[in-house]
Amino acid sequence: MLGVAAAALVIDPLGACGDSDFRYGVEEMRGAVAGEWHDAEVGGKTYDLTIDVADAPSGAHGSAGWVHAACGHRDLVRQAGPCVDLTSLPLTVAGRNGERFDGSFDAIDLDFSGGELRVRDGDRALFEVALDEHGNVRRKPNDVVLVRTHAAASAHS
Repeated sequence: MLGVAAAALVIDPLGACGDSDFRYGVEEMRGAVAGEWHDAEVGGKTYDLTIDVADAPSGAHGSAGWVHAACGHRDLVRQAGPCVDLTSLPLTVAGRNGERFDGSFDAIDLDFSGGELRVRDGDRALFEVALDEHGNVRRKPNDVVLVRTHAAASAHS
């Protein structure tokens, strides 16, 4: 019997965590991060950025379902630490001069209280900042200045 339980953890280690009941979706996360960010100063270089949610994968249904489908993750070997309820939202990030960057917004927990905005230029991290649920910067590195000047309109507006 113990061998069956151990095999189940190796095959589906997330099964030990149980089902999560997230109380937010793409609209709440989008409200915190999407819009125009001006004077994003990183290491002496200034960027004007427009951030929005990346296109949903084909076949995705519903805003909350798409967020979770877009960030599926599993380990084939059980981790020693506790389970973490993580939602990752892929972003499109465009610079004023046509630059394209990779972005993501990650939130931890079942209730939404903000998350980590990460923007990369290929293999190089441009910046990582913590935002609250309203899009206010909570934490940032000392060499980063980031000001959101215009929040994106809701998709339901």
